[in-house]
Parts: sequence; structure tokens; C-alpha cells
Amino acid sequence: MNLWTKIERYVLCKTNISVKIDYKSVIVYFEHKNDKINSIVNLFILYGKFHIHKCRVLKIIPNFSRFSLEFVDYIKTLNFMNTSKSNKTGDIYNELFEEE
Repeated sequence: MNLWTKIERYVLCKTNISVKIDYKSVIVYFEHKNDKINSIVNLFILYGKFHIHKCRVLKIIPNFSRFSLEFVDYIKTLNFMNTSKSNKTGDIYNELFEEE
């Protein structure tokens, strides 16, 4: 199972909303009728591309567990920035993926 499939499953488990990340979504843009899902999945894709690039440079296999931990750290960093965009992104993530 690749990183994109694991991200799809993560979104489904946390939100009960099914998303399909295909090649078009990764290369161009992910679209969904729910603006919050649209926004956060596009951020997942962008961060996923960065994760894959970083793993290629470090010569390691991309790993969803590592990716998700780094992504949560990224969201925490955004919350410290205290700008309107970073706050909006953090709020969307916390609303959709908040641990119960």
C-alpha cells in the first residue's frame, strides 16, 4: 500500500469522508465538494510530496507513520505562527482530525 492510499484511509477513518487521491490530484490539484476536505487533503498532498522527496534524498522508504508524526508537528508549528492562514489551516485540521 502506498503513501497516498494510506492518506486516503486516514482521512476516511477520521472524518467518514471517502477521498480518492489519483495521479491528477497529486500532479495538479485535488477537488472535493467540501471546502475543508479540499483544503486539508491538498495540504496532505503537498506535504506528502515533500516527504517523498526527503525520503529520496535520505535514501529511505516513505513511511506513513513518520509522515503523520511530521505532519502533526507541522500543524503545531502553524499554530505558533499566529497568522490568519496558519490559524485557519490549524482550525480545519483540528476540527476534522482532532483526537478523541
